[in-house]
Amino acid sequence: IGGVVNAKLDAKDLYKNVYLQNDLNLKDLVVDDFLIGTVLGSNIWNRDEKRFDINFTIDRLEKRTLTLQGFYNPSETNPLHVIATLEKTNIKIIEPFLKGIFSEMDGTLSGIYRIEGKFSEPLIRGDGKIENGKIMIDYLKTFYSFNGRLNFTPNQILFENFAMNDALNNKGFLDGELRHRNFSKFRIN
Repeated sequence: IGGVVNAKLDAKDLYKNVYLQNDLNLKDLVVDDFLIGTVLGSNIWNRDEKRFDINFTIDRLEKRTLTLQGFYNPSETNPLHVIATLEKTNIKIIEPFLKGIFSEMDGTLSGIYRIEGKFSEPLIRGDGKIENGKIMIDYLKTFYSFNGRLNFTPNQILFENFAMNDALNNKGFLDGELRHRNFSKFRIN
């Protein structure tokens, strides 16, 4: 992991009418030798709603690839309520969550996903489109290129209408799913 972090925290009136705000600027974030981009964001305590309003973005190579907007309400059992908008986001960004199943990921994902629940147990719903995808299926040690829809439910990652080509340019189509328990104990169907 690499990058340069600048952050600021403002705290006011901590004993009566609490106000907290933090700003983050993480320039050139790199994870596993992959440039994620520049992360900018803020969490602002909303006094009226008694929650943190969240606004984060990632810009990669001078293009906005991810926007996170929503809130975190610490008084709720499932306090996280965020909308993630991906705009041609490189799919390598999700490779760490799929380690041992897929590797050598490339291509772009555009879509809208709702993230709820807890930071430790996120519940993700939504759909998106992958273009110019490339992936190694670790179990098969086979490399594929593809295009298709990538949908999420709280316990599934769904592959719909995937048009695939292998290294010998053999063509195929895939509809399938990865079932999981909080992004572990994956099962392919």
